[in-house]
Amino acid sequence: MKKILVVFTGGTIGSKSANAVINVDETQGYTLLETFRRDTEMQVTFDTVQPLNILSENLVPRHWSAIYDTLSGMDLAAYSGIIITHGTDTLPYTTGVMSYLLAGLGLPVVFVASNRALDHPQSNGHQNFAGAVQFILGEGLPGVFAVFQNTAEELVVYLGTRLLEADKVTDQYRSYLGVDFGRMEHGKLVRNHHPMNPDMQGTARQAAFGIPQIRFDNKVISIQPYPGLDYSLYDLKKSRPAAILHGLYHSSTACIEPKENSIVELAHLCNQNGIDLYIHDSRNCVGSMYYTSRELLCAGVHTLTNLSYEAALAKLYVAYNQDQTTPTKYMSENLFFEYVED
Repeated sequence: MKKILVVFTGGTIGSKSANAVINVDETQGYTLLETFRRDTEMQVTFDTVQPLNILSENLVPRHWSAIYDTLSGMDLAAYSGIIITHGTDTLPYTTGVMSYLLAGLGLPVVFVASNRALDHPQSNGHQNFAGAVQFILGEGLPGVFAVFQNTAEELVVYLGTRLLEADKVTDQYRSYLGVDFGRMEHGKLVRNHHPMNPDMQGTARQAAFGIPQIRFDNKVISIQPYPGLDYSLYDLKKSRPAAILHGLYHSSTACIEPKENSIVELAHLCNQNGIDLYIHDSRNCVGSMYYTSRELLCAGVHTLTNLSYEAALAKLYVAYNQDQTTPTKYMSENLFFEYVED
């Protein structure tokens, strides 16, 4: 009989509602397993570990170390796959980080979450968990994925590096560029054979546990542009991050004047203080460009294109806290299909 390792980390799927307050409860993970055993006839056994028990909005990078250390310290040869339960708010960042760390494990690693606490009648947590089990017992594709039921009651399968933050109004997840990896239908994976989706040949681009230990001591700052963004409020000399990820407006632009609002001045400041500045350009602009874009590119920044902002931020955290290669080389490698070819 196949065996699956279930890693509980808290989140809504590990929470209970009491007195109109939702909070994590250590018993809910086991409730999830009990309900699965009661309602299905799938032949599978589970082992469980719980390195964390937090609401995912409280997640910080050291929690990624706790998950990774737990798995890297175990003998995983006996398992057909791993399911990691997680909260919804920060799910795309954790799936991204774990995609880079676990892509070469040779096992399917599937994240599941829940739109509501498991004791709520409209919770989709049980369906998501069952879908993850079916995914592992079926094709068992190695790599990192997420399974989450949408409002149309479709069990969508996402690549770990292409999951975007949930919409703040609809609470629905989306895939980068709108292309999902597939669906679970009648207990089987139905792949979306879109040109932007990988054929999954050579899924494991990275040696299993290629990074022996990772502590996320080096900091990364994320900045999104908005009118009036004042870079003088960032004291980069006092609290120097290892890298900064800066988003752009939709036309691949950012403000370059006046001085306190200029991303070009930020680039010069980063150069003076040994801080790598990355800009996330969702358009991968070629040919003619705005004057502001040209001035920015001439300022010596690193450009990240053809991947989501979430995947880029997660990858920077790993890149600047590993010692296997230089951070810039790490960022250039396509580790688990985070980069979508033009």
